Amino acid sequence: MLHVRQGRDCDRLDYDKCHLSFVETGRSTPSRDMVLHLAERLEIPLRERNKLLIAAGYAPVYPERKLDDPALDAARKAVDLVLAGHEPIPRSPSIATGRSSPRIAPSDRS
Repeated sequence: MLHVRQGRDCDRLDYDKCHLSFVETGRSTPSRDMVLHLAERLEIPLRERNKLLIAAGYAPVYPERKLDDPALDAARKAVDLVLAGHEPIPRSPSIATGRSSPRIAPSDRS
């Protein structure tokens, strides 16, 4: 739950209290820009912003890629390098995790 209080937080969100109330109660539909602006002001992660856009009836704007996507080669190499730094430590395997996958790469490759 976001726990946004209209009186205090509407100024921080850059929206009129009445308009935000109309959106909350379904009397008004938020624009795509409004959804994105509120998500940014509330520091909602990009993956969750896509879900908000879909819930509001808009297409997602932030791409999601699988870990084996060639566009993520550099990121995978960086994770492998960090994990490789932990390999010499006996009985101390390291695991890199992500939000969408419980296990990305183990350092103990035996």
